[in-house]
Amino acid sequence: MEALGINYITIFFYLISFVIALFVLNKYVFSKISAIMTEREAEIANALNEKDNIQLKLVNADKEASEIIKVAKISANEILEEAKNDIEPHKNQILKEAELEKIQIIQDANKEAGEIIVLAHHNARRDSNEILESVINKAVMSLGIDDAAANNLTSKIIDKI
Repeated sequence: MEALGINYITIFFYLISFVIALFVLNKYVFSKISAIMTEREAEIANALNEKDNIQLKLVNADKEASEIIKVAKISANEILEEAKNDIEPHKNQILKEAELEKIQIIQDANKEAGEIIVLAHHNARRDSNEILESVINKAVMSLGIDDAAANNLTSKIIDKI
């Protein structure tokens, strides 16, 4: 085999070196990478669950707003009917007042519902952004770069999103 340039001793030492390198990588590198990947998967799953919770809150806020509008319309119609039945002599004046009150109640209910929806959307957006920023920041920090570069990279990623 010497004629072919194969040296068994060199091959043996290469094999020993490879096994040692494989052992060191497995013990110190691959296990840490696996732990980091598992942690990231858990963070992503938590972020997705939180997103689902926020969407559920948003749907509930929309339902609540619709219910407020529904109750407000029913209340306004009840007031209008009561005014029609109780005071016939002043019918035109009372009808005008009742109609204005109905419009005001509906506007107030729409305003309140709109504020609830805007607040829910704002809270959902803020919570989603905080979760996203946290996940991105943890991912960037795990790259092992200094804090200033990590913050700069995180800001650039969030701006792109």
